[in-house]
Amino acid sequence: MILPQPMLRWAGGKRQLLKILTASFPKDLDLSKNKYFEPFLGSGALFFGFATSLTPPELKGVITRSDSFVLSDPNKELINFYTVVRDDPNSLIKTLMKMAKKRSERDYYQIRSSDPQNRVEKAARFLYLNRLCFNGLYRVNGKGEFNVPFGHLKNPVICNSQLILACSSWLKNAKLETKPFGRSVQKAKRGDLVYFDPPYIPLSATSSFSSYAKEGFGENDQRELAQTINDLTKKRVNVILSNSDTPLSRKIFGNLTLFSIPANRSISAAGGSRRRVQELIGVNYPLPQMRNPLFMKQFKLF
Repeated sequence: MILPQPMLRWAGGKRQLLKILTASFPKDLDLSKNKYFEPFLGSGALFFGFATSLTPPELKGVITRSDSFVLSDPNKELINFYTVVRDDPNSLIKTLMKMAKKRSERDYYQIRSSDPQNRVEKAARFLYLNRLCFNGLYRVNGKGEFNVPFGHLKNPVICNSQLILACSSWLKNAKLETKPFGRSVQKAKRGDLVYFDPPYIPLSATSSFSSYAKEGFGENDQRELAQTINDLTKKRVNVILSNSDTPLSRKIFGNLTLFSIPANRSISAAGGSRRRVQELIGVNYPLPQMRNPLFMKQFKLF
């Protein structure tokens, strides 16, 4: 049996940080009572992590509601993809199986330039381009058109039917929305958990803020996110934040308990150019295990 896991290649995905993120969940999180919000969904690594062995022992309760998870992202194409996976996986698989035969560079650019109107065909195109594009990037031009070049991968898997069906089943526990991060968490209540994984603050002054929508995500957006976290904290909503470890990050999100962890990230346009960088995780609730040397050693934080 295939367990749900991310279907997308996604820059900044959190697969490598799943253990540390799930280990930092609030001890009293109970999804039979509380909800989980993820406003920057991306590949959904942490959401799908709930369904795997990485789910922490402290997670209690049986998920019985269709809105235990509230997932959102400003990327409409991304949310349409997940909605189709959840609601019509067989049609998606049927369409993808036809597209999977077209994997040359010429085929890629023909499909990239297409503009399907059917939501299933849109979702199939989204996954096809993601599986074949350079470095799992999502980038659009000023007209909102996807413009990432061909990735020259050796044996890309375009349609994993079993994985799509497994993810479809798990997504039935989720409500999917296209909303700005502030609006997406307005209904969060005491005891709920929100995970913010925004476009990161640049590691250097010459870097530009990451963007996976037409609009950028700059310093003002980061400060607005910090204010949203402050508002949630007043409501006793549990928050986890990921971001790059920079002086500006520590200044903007200084009201959180912050700890730094190593991660392998791409650092240039060259897909193979990767290095170890430090990322920040911040929480707004007590996390005594983070001060335990055995815990720190387990996750190789020093």
